[in-house]
Amino acid sequence: MRDGTCTSAEIWLPDDDRPHPAILVRTPYEKEGAAPTATVDTRMATARGYVVVLQDVRGRGASEGVFEPFVNEESDGVDSVAWVAEQPWCDGNVVMAGVSYVGATQWLAAVGAPPALRGIAPTLSSDDYGEGWSYRSGVAEYGFLTS
Repeated sequence: MRDGTCTSAEIWLPDDDRPHPAILVRTPYEKEGAAPTATVDTRMATARGYVVVLQDVRGRGASEGVFEPFVNEESDGVDSVAWVAEQPWCDGNVVMAGVSYVGATQWLAAVGAPPALRGIAPTLSSDDYGEGWSYRSGVAEYGFLTS
């Protein structure tokens, strides 16, 4: 990340030596359990010519740093998309996918408008994590935010 924090990722590659578009899944739920899911099936995606990158967000799983829900997702998402796009196995095109908080990582990365980001597919997620989600009457939902 731009501040020197290292995050951990698992990368699934098609069985050839060509660059491919990438599907990036940034998760607080630990990358080892992030796929296969109904939205991202790693084997099917690689068989169809996509690279799949499963990344633990800052402060979760094997990634460095402190997890602060929603705080770093825009800048870390922009940096992650750029990193993926620059890799020799990526053709420079990146999409993001996933469920729940993983949807938030997509919405917030998209706000930063990384040039390589071609699309997002947030599922069971929201584009508004304020009132009714992270806050009730302006008071932080610490039980939810820290779980």
